[in-house]
Amino acid sequence: KTVFGYAANFGMPTPQKNDAPAAAPSPPSPPPKTPTAETRSVDSGPAKPLVISGFDSTAPRSAPQTFVGGRYRLESPAEVLAVGELFSAKDNQQGADVDVLLVHASIFPSPLDLERARREIRQLQRSECAAILKTLDLGKHDDGRLFVVFERFAGQPLDRVVAHGAMPLDATQKTIDQVGAALAEAQKLGVIHRDIAPQNIVLRADGAVKVRGFGLAAPIKGNVFGTAEFISPEQAAGRPVDQRSNIYGLGALIHYMLTGSAPFSGTADQVLEKHQHEEPPPL
Repeated sequence: KTVFGYAANFGMPTPQKNDAPAAAPSPPSPPPKTPTAETRSVDSGPAKPLVISGFDSTAPRSAPQTFVGGRYRLESPAEVLAVGELFSAKDNQQGADVDVLLVHASIFPSPLDLERARREIRQLQRSECAAILKTLDLGKHDDGRLFVVFERFAGQPLDRVVAHGAMPLDATQKTIDQVGAALAEAQKLGVIHRDIAPQNIVLRADGAVKVRGFGLAAPIKGNVFGTAEFISPEQAAGRPVDQRSNIYGLGALIHYMLTGSAPFSGTADQVLEKHQHEEPPPL
């Protein structure tokens, strides 16, 4: 048997029918060697649970369970984002379905950046804006990563929607109205979104919109964070951002929704340069 990459030998021979009792059990045969597996021996004697960090070792081996914050049971991966891994989860205290984001450590170059993100996310917990994806909890996972717990919202990220074709003008307007309302409400709480990009806009079939990703932006290079195709010239240059940067991002988002492509294309470096020195092509 293999348990998460370890070949486990518990020193317990498999009983065979009609075997005569032996004075002492023979040593078990070594497990087959593979190029990627390590052999881990366990002392013989009374069986003890095999403890694997982050997993409940008493659960059935076919259904390992990971708990975050002592109460959120991760059930299945939902999305892989630039800032981390998003999981469907169950809140064992409330019995509610939630989503849990495990944030990559690289998102925070310094402890000050981590504390800034925590402060902004906590600020947003005060918001009642319907277009802001509600944050229920946040904390530190066992492996040191920041985790953020969100309400479950049955929708699709904008990039998946636009992958099927450009959006009509009326649907674009309805979506942008809600995104703008979320950004304006966040600004009142002192929070500026740094990554107005399709993966952070979630749409439901009835047209309802949720904006996520506040306080979190993936590094592009140096001190430039966000998604290259949708950041403002000052953000592309690594300078401080404010709500005007979000307005530029909204313009790039509208272009994307109406045409199916971002205003500028190329490598990350090329796109950053184009944002600073070129005008976007006309629609």
